[in-house]
Amino acid sequence: MEMVYPTPCVAIDEKRVQAYLLLIQKLLACPGVEEPQILKRHLE
Repeated sequence: MEMVYPTPCVAIDEKRVQAYLLLIQKLLACPGVEEPQILKRHLE
């Protein structure tokens, strides 16, 4: 059986998923009034 290695695109997608999870955690942990500021800092 041949080994299949992730392509660079897959690695980028995984990094994006991790970034989204971190953003979600920050939003869940912050007071509601800070949500707009957090979202502005993470526009991508």
